[in-house]
Amino acid sequence: MKMSLKSVIKDERLVMDGAMGTELEYILPKDSKLHPKSSPLWSGMALVHNPNLVEQVHKSYVTHGAQILLTLTYQTSYASLKKYTSMNDDEIYKLWAQSVRVCRRALGNHRGWVFGSIGPYATYLADASEYTGIYKDATKSDIQDYHLPLARYYVNCAGVDAIAFETIPNFSECKVVFNLMLKLIQIKPKSFYVSFNFRDGNSLTDGTPIRKLVQYINMKLAKHPELEENFLGMGLNCLDFDLVDDVILSINAESSTSIPLIVYPNLGYYCCKDQDKYLLDRDIAKWERLVSQWFSYPNVRVVGGCCLTTPTEIQSIKNLLTANSDTK
Repeated sequence: MKMSLKSVIKDERLVMDGAMGTELEYILPKDSKLHPKSSPLWSGMALVHNPNLVEQVHKSYVTHGAQILLTLTYQTSYASLKKYTSMNDDEIYKLWAQSVRVCRRALGNHRGWVFGSIGPYATYLADASEYTGIYKDATKSDIQDYHLPLARYYVNCAGVDAIAFETIPNFSECKVVFNLMLKLIQIKPKSFYVSFNFRDGNSLTDGTPIRKLVQYINMKLAKHPELEENFLGMGLNCLDFDLVDDVILSINAESSTSIPLIVYPNLGYYCCKDQDKYLLDRDIAKWERLVSQWFSYPNVRVVGGCCLTTPTEIQSIKNLLTANSDTK
């Protein structure tokens, strides 16, 4: 009998991939129409026009140890594609299917999983509100309408092992996502997780205390066993890697049930006084030291990278897991 993904994550730690946009920015000329900074669709432009390039990046992560690949659909929601392209519905569904196929081809014969990525409502606004949690006058209905098409597609997509709701910056959107998944999995079960963007070690980017967030998640899972059965864990992504430890401590202090954690932060910046500017904190020794610290928490079950991370950082996670294979 095939082990459920939830059981796999409970039994062993897994490695997630790293940043797609960072790799594309390295590969593509700055004036390319596929360059992530050339469109509100960000890296999604590469999926639209050059899926083979996307597959190449996915493969690089697989060869460097990634077992979980996120589809390149963070920025290609139904609403965003309708807003920023002339695609019809059929073309949108084909694009989503393409995002899954390139992940599956990249995995090849490697043991691994494909997670369908869904970015926050902020991606539709394209105003960096994932870093503030301010959605102007958006209603809960607006946010649900944004998430529903892609979430429903992934629930019904056999090639997708789980749905990843990423970089959720505010409490209202969190509640919308859990209520939406409660409805969808009653029709067809599907593993999912919800990942959040944190302002600091105490709160989401909208200021909601981590205590309140964890209490809500625990209440929702306790009240709805079908949610708990399909819930893989709580994610931390798109935050500075220096903040991760503080956030983990805050989450664990509020949760008596030890919520599984999926950790994939950004690399950060440091102030270089000699050059009087901020420089990318690409210090592999520091990265490895921090990853080892995250692995000291038993409920950290998946680790990968978000913005600015590369296959090098992912390889180091794999190496650390291999070197400590007796630690579950």
